[in-house]
Amino acid sequence: MQDPSYPFFPIAFFLSFILVLVPLPWHLQAWNVGTVMYIVWTALACLNQFINSIVWRNDAIVRIAPYCDISIRFVVASSVAIPAASLTISRRLYHISRVQAVMQSAKEKRREMIIDLSVCLGLPAFVTIIWYFVQGHRFDILEQVGCLPATFNTLPAYFLLWSWPLILGGISMVYCSMTLYHFLKRRREMNQFLSNNSMISFSRYFRLMALASMDAFLTVPLGTFAIIINVRQGVQPWAGLADAHWGFSRIDQVPALLWHLSQPTVISLYLNRVFVIVCALVFFSFFGFADECRKNYARLFWRVAGRFGFKPKERAPGSSLGSANSSFMRTPAMSGGSVPDFVDRSKSGSNRLTVMIGQDVRYEKKNRDSFMSIGDLSSSFTVDLEDQKPASSPTSDASSSYTMPDSPTDEKETIDEEMREQLSTLPRLTSASPVPPPPVIRVSLDQRRQSLQQQPERTATPSRPSTRPDTMDFDL
Repeated sequence: MQDPSYPFFPIAFFLSFILVLVPLPWHLQAWNVGTVMYIVWTALACLNQFINSIVWRNDAIVRIAPYCDISIRFVVASSVAIPAASLTISRRLYHISRVQAVMQSAKEKRREMIIDLSVCLGLPAFVTIIWYFVQGHRFDILEQVGCLPATFNTLPAYFLLWSWPLILGGISMVYCSMTLYHFLKRRREMNQFLSNNSMISFSRYFRLMALASMDAFLTVPLGTFAIIINVRQGVQPWAGLADAHWGFSRIDQVPALLWHLSQPTVISLYLNRVFVIVCALVFFSFFGFADECRKNYARLFWRVAGRFGFKPKERAPGSSLGSANSSFMRTPAMSGGSVPDFVDRSKSGSNRLTVMIGQDVRYEKKNRDSFMSIGDLSSSFTVDLEDQKPASSPTSDASSSYTMPDSPTDEKETIDEEMREQLSTLPRLTSASPVPPPPVIRVSLDQRRQSLQQQPERTATPSRPSTRPDTMDFDL
């Protein structure tokens, strides 16, 4: 019989096998036994299903009997090992939610590792051994599926094999519920603990909790559904081990046309195959796109591309926007100094950098958040003067610089054209000029008011632009 799903399942099993192994190196560095065992068992389950779906895609011929002996035991072990690995992840997250150190000493680290390995390796091995008592015959070969264990549908089989996913999934659900309760109760302590812990980050903690919760809430319904299907097919009485193992060396070869006649068998077989793929894809979706994985993807890509002559573009130092560690700008002043490295944000939103020359100023540092946006880069340096401006000062309040007023002069006095030409040929001071600034003239507030009262009234004639270099403006 032609398989309508071919080659979907072989491709899906192979891709799942590759994808679930991608985050393995980075989880080995932290040596979280639960996640490592989850990866290993899921990957091997996908590989086993991939081989079976390729070898027996069109028939049910016995080709490699020893391989089937190993494959069926691995199917039994993986049905318990994947929920067990999820249980160890839930247990680890529960201890973290109680704001306890994950590994306080070498002795505790060894003890936790032994417990996790006992659950992830010891329990599947134990279930595989006791499954022998309810093994009806050697194995079955189903066309389009491959080797499958032959379990005698009797009452002890429910306790020795089919109840384990239900038990492990239920315990995982309890751990997940308590983890969520402790996290909501001690949110502040949890945030502080995760920020100070180098073994597990805040995002990784929530990804692990989502993975464990999803796996637990999927295992319990599927385990319940499998038990219901087996019960409906009829439970056989237990008459002893000799009766159960009668004709034990038999190998049943079932064509696809025959097993497709039983709807419960079709549903259970497809659910078992899809469940392994879902476990692999869910794990990769949570951990395959993490920050450390993306960095390693880029590093691996450029390593391969470098063999063909391609190299990544080198960024200039300090060219990245939003870097809170890089200094904003340095501009040489006339006295040979430099512009201070802090920024005081102006309410006017000006994008000009004002450097005061010859003024006695004090700078105020304004604390900023650790996150910088692009809008933070369009700012200006502003300063506050010790001597406040009078109310009649012609300078605008929104200006970020202070300019000394012009000295009182006769408005009727004019300068001839020759003098103007001579003045225009004089060198002007720039930011790179070595000439020191003019001396600072300090005028008290009372003296300033007195000089303004003695000054004659000015006519509405345009004033000359001042040639004194009291301020210098640099466009950013």
